[in-house]
Amino acid sequence: MTIRSVLVAAAALAATTLFTNSPARAELLCDCTQVVDSCSAGVSLNGTRVNIESSNDSCSRVDYLIEGQPFTALIVGGSDELRWPGQPIRDAAIVVENCRVCAETGAEEVSPFAAADDSETGDDDESADDSADDSLRSLIKIMPQYPRRAWMQKMEGDVLVEFSVNQQGVVQNIKVISSSNRIFDVPTLDAVSRFRYEPAEENGQPTVTTGVRERFYFRLQGTAGQPSVTSAAG
Repeated sequence: MTIRSVLVAAAALAATTLFTNSPARAELLCDCTQVVDSCSAGVSLNGTRVNIESSNDSCSRVDYLIEGQPFTALIVGGSDELRWPGQPIRDAAIVVENCRVCAETGAEEVSPFAAADDSETGDDDESADDSADDSLRSLIKIMPQYPRRAWMQKMEGDVLVEFSVNQQGVVQNIKVISSSNRIFDVPTLDAVSRFRYEPAEENGQPTVTTGVRERFYFRLQGTAGQPSVTSAAG
């Protein structure tokens, strides 16, 4: 076996555990036990970066080969960039075997376009669950990434989500209440799933807070159209 083949094999074994999106995305959005359609995909290896693009903007399962080694990636939002853990391979032989559109869960429970009229009139704010605690303090809050495809196509949008916070301060039961464009749903859900809070207390004991709402604003700033994501309590 040549040194090159050893490196390729080692990289392939290591990459098998890395070539997936975060578990939060998969649990929230994708059920690949149900295939609903086919799609087309492209895979390229640039140095230590594997770029994967799908023609489908929701949940895509892409099966592909790099130097004959099989990999599978779950792509949400139409594209992803993954790290190749082995040595860079120049002019790697890449073959896309399949691209399948998976059924959606989580975000489909509430239509991304539901309550769009209410959000324009401000009814969303009034309908928020009274159990949401105004004193709930955020410990970890990282804004969603601006989808690359939306950025390139100069798309802006808003997403309103609702969730609960358990006794450990972990976000649960996330759902999209309204969305101007579902391309922004995936990064929003992924980011919110990573939020952490200091749990509310009742009689000195941590308690669950439900009906917490947050609205995210995806905007392109200035003449250069620099992507910006901000949020405010819903």
